[in-house]
Amino acid sequence: MSRYFSLRIFSLAFGIVYTLAVVYKWPLFYYFPAVKQFSLHDLPLATFGPGMSWFGWIATGALAAAIAAVLFPKLLPKRWIDQMPPGVFWLVPLAMLAGGFFREQEWLLK
Repeated sequence: MSRYFSLRIFSLAFGIVYTLAVVYKWPLFYYFPAVKQFSLHDLPLATFGPGMSWFGWIATGALAAAIAAVLFPKLLPKRWIDQMPPGVFWLVPLAMLAGGFFREQEWLLK
């Protein structure tokens, strides 16, 4: 494992932060395809059309995960990260699926 960047930590942090960004509506930016414009905040619907948050959620997750993947290998002992059982990596996708189901249950259970 590199002491500069950990893909294990990146994958865990990305899944967690992306899910939180979607649930709590924390996009880093919005994209308005009608006018082909990016914005840091939501703009009026009548003028710019509907904004897309997905790109902002991906950017939020990637930025936070990159920061975590750089900082955690420096802060945690190497043996802790190396000894992390593979099962831990399956918990994050399962939690993301459960969170997505919970968030979209009004559409899924009709």
